[in-house]
Amino acid sequence: GDSAREHLKVREFTFDHSFWSLDTNDSHFVSQEQVFGALGEDVVTSAFDGYNVCIFAYGQTGSGKTHTMMGYENDVGLIPRFCNALFSRDRKS
Repeated sequence: GDSAREHLKVREFTFDHSFWSLDTNDSHFVSQEQVFGALGEDVVTSAFDGYNVCIFAYGQTGSGKTHTMMGYENDVGLIPRFCNALFSRDRKS
């Protein structure tokens, strides 16, 4: 009875968002634009409000981190969208 498993603490994992972008035909598919709408706009606002901001992509090899962060020329990811929004807002200020 005194196995290592008995001494493990139960840990809770929570998250704010979970996105699916593997198959455009899937009803749960989320585009790069939708991901930026859910995450990026608040990050830009926080940066302009003087807060340090960070977008962190974590996951298994081949799971889409680079695609989400950088995207492609015709479907840019979070970083180019963030930079465009940041510089556009700066020009308006």
